[in-house]
Amino acid sequence: MATPMATRSFSAISACSRRATFCRPWDSLGFGNSYVVRGRWKGRCSLGMHRQFVSHGKNSALEAARASELEVVFQPGTVYEGPITYDRLMPCPNYSLPARVEHLLIEKDGNIVDIICEELSLPPLYVVDLISFGAVFYALECPTPPPHASPEQLELYNRQVKLRASRKKERLSLKGKTLKEAQKTFRIASPSEYIESGTYLRVHVHPKRGPRVYEVDWLSRVIAETDSFVVVDKPAGVSVGGTVDNLEEMCATFVSRALKLKKPLILTHQIDTCTEGCVVFAKTKAFSTHFHMLLRERKVRKEYTALAAAPVAPGHHVHYMRSDRYAPRMVSNSR
Repeated sequence: MATPMATRSFSAISACSRRATFCRPWDSLGFGNSYVVRGRWKGRCSLGMHRQFVSHGKNSALEAARASELEVVFQPGTVYEGPITYDRLMPCPNYSLPARVEHLLIEKDGNIVDIICEELSLPPLYVVDLISFGAVFYALECPTPPPHASPEQLELYNRQVKLRASRKKERLSLKGKTLKEAQKTFRIASPSEYIESGTYLRVHVHPKRGPRVYEVDWLSRVIAETDSFVVVDKPAGVSVGGTVDNLEEMCATFVSRALKLKKPLILTHQIDTCTEGCVVFAKTKAFSTHFHMLLRERKVRKEYTALAAAPVAPGHHVHYMRSDRYAPRMVSNSR
């Protein structure tokens, strides 16, 4: 679906002119010279996930799982709010599902797939897809609920407090950790993870989807490449580094696959999903550190071209945006 004209813009290097607007040439970044092929640069990309522990899983119901034969079909852009039949996350559907985030306190040891299937009545293959998307998180202890927490979240936290108080001996996984450290959340990276009793789980059952990534010729979007970095002309409607519940349908993942990279590229900066323009990915940690230093020292300049739905009066226009934590943020012409 095309992005409305009033919300699109171009950044870094104009997608129309392919003209670099960084204040320093590529060969002055200190990590090798770029080369030009037919007037365009050629490039690559990345992503990493942080894990706190590695555990060994047991045999799960995954081995015996079979995909459901039911399918729901809707017009593109439809938000479906009726009964839902869970099958697989792929292929990407042409409809959206309402947000559904489940908070769980695990009361018995077991395989992560088996536990989620039992708690949420989901098919094993669907749970495996959620894990591959990065939509399942865990913490050794239930995090402190935010001020806007639902009654269910508060009840879950109170159960965790009671469980902690009734525990006769400390869990081995908590040894040497403060409560704050134990409450830090991490992504589940493998369906073979073995979860112990008392673990907190957060499951994003309906990840935010990015169907636009499947419509893009990603090789043609690579415009610069050296041994240290890659530059990609990101199209509008695609996330650079994914969302909290979807690390699959994003620019970094699809460019990495298109270039058949052995190692994923490293994110160095982001531009908005609705923005089209150049994104720099690092191939090495050394370049990532170097590029971050250039950004901090304001030695890299970005230029944006806004596309307006109507003529804009010449002059200096100022607007104010409320510093909310989550988008969309409120914008006003006055304080």
